[in-house]
Amino acid sequence: MQPLRRKIAIKLGHQIHEHTLDLFVYWRYTSHYYLFDFHFTRPARGQRRFDLRCPACGKDLMLRLDSVERTKQIRKRYLTTALTGSAVVAATVALGGFVHLPLPGTVEAVVLIAFLLSLPVTPIAWWLWRIEDGIRLTDPTGKRRKGHWRAGSPRLSGA
Repeated sequence: MQPLRRKIAIKLGHQIHEHTLDLFVYWRYTSHYYLFDFHFTRPARGQRRFDLRCPACGKDLMLRLDSVERTKQIRKRYLTTALTGSAVVAATVALGGFVHLPLPGTVEAVVLIAFLLSLPVTPIAWWLWRIEDGIRLTDPTGKRRKGHWRAGSPRLSGA
C-alpha cells in the first residue's frame, strides 16, 4: 500500500513507441515512454481537479486529487467490503461443513448466491484497497487517455 502524503510528485508517461512481436509460441509487447515530473499538494478536504498539458504532445489531461482524509475513507470502504466478503465465504464454508444439506429452499438459495457473489468481490476489493492512492489521471472528457500513463500506478488495460 502506498503511503499518503500531502505533497506528491507524479510522473506522467507519454508513449513514444510500441512494438509487438508475435510468433507462434511467443508473444512480446514492448512500450517506451518519455517521463515528466509534476508536483502537487493535496487539498485539505474533498477533491480537487488539475488541468495538465503533456509536454511531449500538448494533449490536455485532467488529474483528480483526493484529500488524505477522503482517500482513507475510500480505502476503509474497500477494506470493509473485502472483510465482509471474506467473512461470508468463511461462514458459508463453515455452514456447509456443519449443516447437513438440503436446507430449506430460500435459505439454500441465499447461501449459494452470497457465496458465489463473495468469491469475485473479495479479491477485487482487497486489490482496490491496496492500490487506492486518491489520484486519477484522465483526459478532460473522462475517457481513456490513449498514450499517457501515470508512472508508479497499476496499469490497467488500454492505458
